[in-house]
Amino acid sequence: MKLNGWIRLWIVGATVWILFIGYVAYQPLVLLYGKKTYDATKEGLGASSFVFSAAQTESEARSFLGSTLIPAVERDPQKYIGKTDPSPYTRFVDQHAPALILKYIELALGPVALVLALGWAIKWVRSGFERQSSSR
Repeated sequence: MKLNGWIRLWIVGATVWILFIGYVAYQPLVLLYGKKTYDATKEGLGASSFVFSAAQTESEARSFLGSTLIPAVERDPQKYIGKTDPSPYTRFVDQHAPALILKYIELALGPVALVLALGWAIKWVRSGFERQSSSR
């Protein structure tokens, strides 16, 4: 199979574009999947550790600790005291990762497919205007 110059240009351009999008997507994905741990201490009960995504702000984590996790520790201290609970992290990542990954896949592959389809369409239309040599 022989590739013409336009297809070769598309392959090189598509490769460069996908690598660029990978570079742009790297930092948000590392931030999303990164972990940070907060220790919560309740007087008379002890301390617990909770894992959050690095993408969550300090105020989000503190709010979630105060409104959800501390009451849960008070209700069932044996479940949390002296342990590390990754549930805030997994809940946040499960909620946000699919949309973020899909966004970058669409951004990487959408323009590549569009340029290829547009190129083929232009070639098809142009071929309709070319004269066919007739043997008379």
